[in-house]
Amino acid sequence: MSNITRSYYLDEARIAEPSWKAAWRDANKAKSLEPLKTLYFGDLKPETIERIILYHGTCSLLADTIWKEGLKPRDETRISNWNGALESQPSFVYLATRKVSFELADARHRPHYNYRHCGLETVRVDVDTKNLVPDEDAQKITGFSPGFISNLSLEFAPCDTWYESLYRLNTCAHKGRIPPERILGIEELYG
Repeated sequence: MSNITRSYYLDEARIAEPSWKAAWRDANKAKSLEPLKTLYFGDLKPETIERIILYHGTCSLLADTIWKEGLKPRDETRISNWNGALESQPSFVYLATRKVSFELADARHRPHYNYRHCGLETVRVDVDTKNLVPDEDAQKITGFSPGFISNLSLEFAPCDTWYESLYRLNTCAHKGRIPPERILGIEELYG
């Protein structure tokens, strides 16, 4: 019997904000990432997961191109929808654990697109975990505490893996293009 999990789907209801806040509090109290690991993966060891289903937010005007060409990193598209404190890596595609989150909602309001009124689409992908890395926001800001959680951080733990990045910000990054055959669906969230 293999210890490898072929493909994993994160249950959005299980990792919703109230549960996530409680797991953060427990992790900080215990000075251990175990409560967050349990919330996200139950009894599974995340390092045994070969593929995982995650989401990418984009403008609805790009949906047809994504179906045909897949999700391309910024160094291929020359388009960026992020202007946060840390610059995104040009060869990465950024992914989130939930369909609706601040990471995705941000995508349709960036002036870089020059699309004033595009709808928000969420792209569901099934990706190889060997291509996943931490989101640099989660990795570099190890003392980060979401605004809605006061006096919490995960300073005691490094952020060296894609799943530790999920624990912190519900995001990680994919190295390189995500091919069209790994696109499971594109859904309009808001018009």
